[in-house]
Amino acid sequence: MSISPTQRFVGLLSRDRVGVYPWLASGGLVVGWLISVALGPGWTDVAGNVVGNDFLAFYSAATMVAKDPGAPLYDPLILHDVQRSLVPEMTETDIVPYLNPPEALVWFRPFAAFKFGPALLLWWTLSLMAWVVGHRLLRGVMLRCDWSVRQMLTMSFLFPPPVLWVMYAQPTPFLFLILVGSLALLVQGRDFAAGACLGLLAFKPHIALGLAVPILAGRRWS
Repeated sequence: MSISPTQRFVGLLSRDRVGVYPWLASGGLVVGWLISVALGPGWTDVAGNVVGNDFLAFYSAATMVAKDPGAPLYDPLILHDVQRSLVPEMTETDIVPYLNPPEALVWFRPFAAFKFGPALLLWWTLSLMAWVVGHRLLRGVMLRCDWSVRQMLTMSFLFPPPVLWVMYAQPTPFLFLILVGSLALLVQGRDFAAGACLGLLAFKPHIALGLAVPILAGRRWS
């Protein structure tokens, strides 16, 4: 009796192998990224891509607003020149467009007081703190949780998307913390505070829909 390709693939997923594969995927991704960054000049990787790609978009726009509140944030040519001045090592054709509404810069304006490198390191530090605090809050509101915070963080690391937000310096940890904070307040019956917390996602309103829709469906108008 012949064995189908699907059955062969499933046969590879033994318990021991499944326990190793996630570590190889996430760990290999981090190690490869660190090597690429170490071999690249300045704040770029070996291919000339900016380290903390997403952060550069917000940071460059924040530096523009710091100098001129009416700066043309969405002009790609001007933004390109600004980003090249901030990270001279980036390739001449590379540009990270700013695609968010202006109010997002309320979050990023304080980072404009630092040069790109220190600002990025500070951003990563605060992001990791937000990620840890978010998991602590989440564990506190779960009805039953047999996992410790350390185990939850480990499982989060083994899921590749959190590794990618570190590599690209995305605001994901803060979005996660806001959503969990809103959920914790709702569980406590503090609907007004939960809504105010959820309002911090005004610069990415579509992220709030996942929690706002159930709130509205449940008629928790307060």
